[in-house]
Amino acid sequence: VHVLTTPDAHGDSEYKTYEFTDFPNDEQPDTFAAAVNAIAFSERPLSGRVLVFVNPISGSRSGPKRFKAIEPLFVLVGLECEVITTTHHGHAAEVIAAANLDKYSAVLSVSGDGTVNEIYTGLISRPDSVKAVLMPVGIVPAGSEDTLAKMSTHFNPFAAAYVILKSHEVRPLDVLKVAQGTEICFALCGVGWGMPGKVAEESEQLRSTYGRSRYAVSALKEFVAFKG
Repeated sequence: VHVLTTPDAHGDSEYKTYEFTDFPNDEQPDTFAAAVNAIAFSERPLSGRVLVFVNPISGSRSGPKRFKAIEPLFVLVGLECEVITTTHHGHAAEVIAAANLDKYSAVLSVSGDGTVNEIYTGLISRPDSVKAVLMPVGIVPAGSEDTLAKMSTHFNPFAAAYVILKSHEVRPLDVLKVAQGTEICFALCGVGWGMPGKVAEESEQLRSTYGRSRYAVSALKEFVAFKG
């Protein structure tokens, strides 16, 4: 029996397995398994195939490890995961913009806020955007700040998986559109300009060297060089 515990007050969840061997006859194990499955699958919010984006450099680079921990849970409930490991900035948006979304029941982002923003940018940029933006998007946080995740799910990967597989509610989300000349971008959490915008922009160049500390390093650099 596979058990994914309900997230506790701290947002933690555990994945446990139990083996039952003491049955009086050969038929009862099958009867027991059928009864457990009838209860476990009585409510299945998702089915079919899920498109999964894993960002290997988000935050502390924990994305692949986090997804590896929870992928067996998706398999157990019969979901097929089509996994794409992002390789460059804008990769998720490129894939989403061209994908046949009819093949998927949901999109999953194992990443930070950046990849989630890319997913929505890809959805909105499609010719069928009115339909595409209705695609459910789930998050398993694996970034530096995970601002959106703080408002919608849990940081523990098993707790996040619980939300997606068992208790999720598909809700609409406001998106901010920013147009600067002919350049258009979309944001879910906020937009920065001036010094904060410069810090966020330049921090990307420091990701490989400083990891999660890149924001602090970039902020210090901009503060020292600031000319008003």
